[in-house]
Amino acid sequence: MKVEFINQKKAIGLKVKEGFVVCGDIHLYNAYPYNNGFTGVFSHRLLDLYNVLRNTCLTARQLNLPLILNGDIITTGIFDYPVERLLSDLLIEFRDITITINLGNHDLDGDNSVIEPLINISSAPNHTVYSKPMIWEYISQHDQLVKARFIFVPYMNDEDTNKYLDSMKKEKYVKTIVFIHNSFMGSKYANKIKSKSGISQTIFTTGKLKWVDMVVASHIHKYQELCDGKGFYTSSLMPVDFGERRREHGYHVVDIKENKRYFVIPNTPRFVYVDADEEYDDKELKRKVKNNIIKILYDKNKAINKEEIKTRVLSAGAKFVAFKTKANQYGQIKKGSSKRNISGADAIISSFTDVLADKYGLEKERLEKIGLRILEKSIKKSGMKTQRR
Repeated sequence: MKVEFINQKKAIGLKVKEGFVVCGDIHLYNAYPYNNGFTGVFSHRLLDLYNVLRNTCLTARQLNLPLILNGDIITTGIFDYPVERLLSDLLIEFRDITITINLGNHDLDGDNSVIEPLINISSAPNHTVYSKPMIWEYISQHDQLVKARFIFVPYMNDEDTNKYLDSMKKEKYVKTIVFIHNSFMGSKYANKIKSKSGISQTIFTTGKLKWVDMVVASHIHKYQELCDGKGFYTSSLMPVDFGERRREHGYHVVDIKENKRYFVIPNTPRFVYVDADEEYDDKELKRKVKNNIIKILYDKNKAINKEEIKTRVLSAGAKFVAFKTKANQYGQIKKGSSKRNISGADAIISSFTDVLADKYGLEKERLEKIGLRILEKSIKKSGMKTQRR
């Protein structure tokens, strides 16, 4: 399938007669208030996210295509008022378009769907929520003919997911498209670690389900192709934290007839690190930080004027500014030990060895080596089973 990266303006002008609009891992959450706080009860970050979701709905309406929200509509598993209010407003405003919600793990409170009752607010017969696997026929809005079979597989444990996939049978449809919220074996997380558990990709390439034409997955936020190009992870609709600093976040318009996919990248705030030791002129700084969420990385052994730096970065147009020591971010092991750069869980080891070395007079480099060996063995043993954000 051909893929083209486009912006929102071009998305509205597409001519797609048969297909769908899809996004996943939306994660509506009233967090990241930025430095200018809240508009009433709504954080500015939540409003930015809502506007991107609303533009996704506008695209579906303009193109007269169904919209599929492929899981993790919310973050907490329970509703807070700001999220419930905005999501209700959205469903009411777009009562005229087909919206199908395939539930993700964050949309569940235990085994109960927290999204399902909210659908009743819009009273729209073409708004549906799937908490169990479901199949429906995609009928073209232009000629009223069946064009594809859509199979929705919401979040379930690996055993139940594989059991359902094993029960699937080929039918006489033009195309069969599977929408699934789960992990795939061999897929990459944002930190480039590969998942060693989850659904096998080979069942859709050489295995029992090789007759499936397309797999649309969510759950892992990193955009990537799956199943030898037959499938893809949608990515999160917007970056959700500093682990998602790449620009490849947005939603997709899929043209079934032309076998083409458009990846729509909205212009949204990004998470950006800025090194306090680097010198930027005003123009360079503005280009890097404007409308973005910024963390200033600094050497904990060097004195810096945080207020002065923060004021300058905000003046350059940043939405939010915080500080982080370089040791926590980069976790570089000193000369004489492994030259590997580490981050994430590894950085915790680096920070913790600082404390142990200082307290007990031990050699930091040796402690780090021991800690890293333990971490690598743990990762290998656990298989990095699932990602929960």
